[in-house]
Amino acid sequence: SGLTLDFCPSSLPIRVVGSGDFSEGLQYVYDYLLPAVGTIRTHSYLRDGPLVLDLNKEVKFEGGFNCDFSDNTSSPSTIESLTIDGGSGPVTIDNIEIR
Repeated sequence: SGLTLDFCPSSLPIRVVGSGDFSEGLQYVYDYLLPAVGTIRTHSYLRDGPLVLDLNKEVKFEGGFNCDFSDNTSSPSTIESLTIDGGSGPVTIDNIEIR
């Protein structure tokens, strides 16, 4: 398991809307870089996981973005597995495949 980078060599694969772009992996970004309420966007070729959501944060995950995060109609991003713990805040997932 772990982060697989994509076909966008000039940009980082994970974006926290309003904060910046990152390559540390979804779990790290969720745990340490996402504010209490936020949106995480990922490139369509991102492969990452497993992901455990166990913090009191309201998060929206949006996958399938192109290299500049302007459009998410590409194929979905992929998370190896997803666990939503009882301590998690509200979670919304869009265009992300879990397998």
